[in-house]
Amino acid sequence: MHERRRVCQIVPGVRNQHYVHGNVLMHFQDKLVKCIKEGKRFRLVGDNVNFMVEVSHLRKSGEKKTSMAHWFGSATNIQEISFNSLPVQHNMSYCPDIIVGEEADCLKTKHTVIPLPVLPKNEQTYSDVVDVLDHCKSLISEMYGKAGIDLGENCSIHIGGDQLTRERFSGAKRLRASTDNDADPVNKFPHLSPITFELFHLQMTVLAMMYKVLYNEKSTETGTLGAEKIRLGHAYIVEAACDYFGMDSAQDKPTKHLDGELSLMSDAEKAAWVKGKSPQGFRDDYQSYARNVLEIGLLFKNLSDAIKCPDRNRMMRILKYTMIMLKGQNNRSKYALEILRFLFHQMATLSKQRAHEAFYGQSDMLMEHIVKQTKSHIKAVHSNKTEKTLIKRTASFAGISTISENFDEQTGVVIRAQKHKIPSSVKDEELLTKNLRRIKPFQCHPGRQIQSVSRLSKSPVCNMKKAKLITWIREIQLNYSHEIEK
Repeated sequence: MHERRRVCQIVPGVRNQHYVHGNVLMHFQDKLVKCIKEGKRFRLVGDNVNFMVEVSHLRKSGEKKTSMAHWFGSATNIQEISFNSLPVQHNMSYCPDIIVGEEADCLKTKHTVIPLPVLPKNEQTYSDVVDVLDHCKSLISEMYGKAGIDLGENCSIHIGGDQLTRERFSGAKRLRASTDNDADPVNKFPHLSPITFELFHLQMTVLAMMYKVLYNEKSTETGTLGAEKIRLGHAYIVEAACDYFGMDSAQDKPTKHLDGELSLMSDAEKAAWVKGKSPQGFRDDYQSYARNVLEIGLLFKNLSDAIKCPDRNRMMRILKYTMIMLKGQNNRSKYALEILRFLFHQMATLSKQRAHEAFYGQSDMLMEHIVKQTKSHIKAVHSNKTEKTLIKRTASFAGISTISENFDEQTGVVIRAQKHKIPSSVKDEELLTKNLRRIKPFQCHPGRQIQSVSRLSKSPVCNMKKAKLITWIREIQLNYSHEIEK
């Protein structure tokens, strides 16, 4: 709202600002009650909000020392798509469906995100996480009560966050579920289910894996990630296409593997080109490196695209491949385990209806923006960083957002995006493509070595043997099938 007031040359006093915040304080409840009355599903997502409290921002009481505060921010994501037509019975062996027809159009609808007040709780402490779930339970009961709808035993509210938040939520629910002396079953959070992780942080994990496998800051060989930095990705895709179609540059016409030739190739011939095996006893580091760049890079692009434009059928395939890739690169990968847990729920333990509801509506990226917004407001209150002030300030986010959107609509505000006319990476990619055309990394030349990259595998997937993968899955399959905090 500050930017809009500045454009209109409006400078309200502090008292008026407090008046506005006070009047829209509980607007987030009105939005939630409306959502419940309309029969829409919503999910709760949260993350830690960490901020520094300087000595100059402290009051007279208390220790005069700069400290880091750990609070918990959350939001609700309203799902605009309904899966009531899908079966609610548990099915242990169904295949994912592609969302088509009217439901596919609903995926294009912008979801409503309602920021909730921050809580002075730290997700790194289980006692605080239990308090967070208690707050969520109370909020849900209160909103359903205001909507005049019985919460019921079978009602479930999807909750989650990043991998750490998901693990903390699951652990806190297990702790509360193990208490036999609690007479009220509602205190064991039966309505907070399922608990899943958001996919945004999985992208960072895949990107980090790519750098761990391929990057060496001391590397100087042409075509390596250390030498070429971020210019590498697109150029390797261009080089692979040029090599496959027999082109000297991206502007040439294809001379090999045209549509007619490709259709005449046998499966063995296609597999031989894809695998590109070197003669036994020799290796070509450049070819192995190029294939790793292409494999992990295209996996990252596919994952990013599937998260941005969700398709459950496509995402299940990508997650299975990503899980094997992460497990092959690091046997203790926490995200490989997280993906396996997600697949168990999607393919077995959840009904088809609940599985679809849990998959669609990822909001982790939005949660990151809400955390950023929260920190900017916390910084603005300066020395008034009391629990009461911060909770009141953040509780008004939903109301302020509604006012701002209405202002933009009534005044015809156009938010212009800044974009370079010519992307700065184009010339870099052209130069790199010329270098790759010279070294021809996708053609096998046994004996070529990259000294800066030791023990380079053809692919992290090759490190994951089938028998080892099956054993790993079966070891934890029983635990997940009886998981308390589904």
